[in-house]
Amino acid sequence: MKKLNVINRLFGMLLVALSMLSFQNAASQQKDSSSKPLPEDLKKFFLTSCIPCHTSKGGVMPKSVVNFEEWSNLSAEKQASKAEKISGALEKGKMPPKSAREKRPEIVPTKEQIAMVQKWAESLKPSKK
Repeated sequence: MKKLNVINRLFGMLLVALSMLSFQNAASQQKDSSSKPLPEDLKKFFLTSCIPCHTSKGGVMPKSVVNFEEWSNLSAEKQASKAEKISGALEKGKMPPKSAREKRPEIVPTKEQIAMVQKWAESLKPSKK
């Protein structure tokens, strides 16, 4: 009888621990309420020029820099930082990389697309007071 009580208590404690872990995991996976989804006009550009490499299906390096599947889970500050880096890389012609540009010239961003990304990145910067 004592063994059964001990087992029941251990089982109960295990259930409580699992419940707490599950709750913590769910809380950590909630989206940051201050983060912003990608604008629709930019999604189309990113789908063509960036997302083939910058998702979980992409290479290790590209997805470690920015993974668009995780965008909505990033804090507003992290989104602003990454958007600024994306904008800079496009402006300097570093992205898409030369090898990708040669294979798929249609992914090379136009001046208008780069300007659109720059404007978006600027809009994500925290306002200075």
